[in-house]
Amino acid sequence: MAETPNRAQVVVEDIGTLMHVRQPVYDTYRQKIGEVKQFDLTAGYMQVHRWELEPEMFYIPFHLIASIDPRHIYLKVSEYALIAEYALLPTSQAVLTQWKDWQTGRAETAVGHRMQSGYSGDDVVAFEQTYGMLGGQLKAGMRICDIEGTNLGNVHQFDSRQGWILAVKSGLGADVLVVPFSAVAGVDTTVSTVNLLVPKESLQGDLAAILPAPATLPVGETSKLQADA
Repeated sequence: MAETPNRAQVVVEDIGTLMHVRQPVYDTYRQKIGEVKQFDLTAGYMQVHRWELEPEMFYIPFHLIASIDPRHIYLKVSEYALIAEYALLPTSQAVLTQWKDWQTGRAETAVGHRMQSGYSGDDVVAFEQTYGMLGGQLKAGMRICDIEGTNLGNVHQFDSRQGWILAVKSGLGADVLVVPFSAVAGVDTTVSTVNLLVPKESLQGDLAAILPAPATLPVGETSKLQADA
């Protein structure tokens, strides 16, 4: 007898197949509230952009989706409920896992974000990637955009061992920002863009402020460090 997939599996498969950027989103009264700007299937959230309205963005968990088809997304709640509860970024905590490669003896670090799942509300770790993998995608000159789409400048230099990027926006009164790897959602190499999980206001201009104190791990030992995203 064939197994029947559970509802959670069906929802994930439906969203992964049907959701796309710029897809219109409607509230429970079928009023358009905006368009999908980006989404993450592991975390279970979509960012919805509202054109020329305040708040400009909604961060909507997938469990609020009533139905989805290739052209539309309909929600279970009203626009007023979204304004009251979903205009802010979901709370998350960056989790760094460090270990030593037994072949090379070099330390490696992976970063992910512990947050409430947009499907069930349970804890989930999303946006996981290693410093080495992220560093391998970065190139000087890439554009850096925060979660709201604001251009923060270009990659000036980066360190894939300590996990930071120096962003410089040239012009009158050059703007310099330090971007920790934990703030990176991903790198889109097709358009040479680094996309962030956070707004510009959460970043700092002082490199020393984000670097951890030096630490040495014995070979084979693993540690987990946590820091606010």
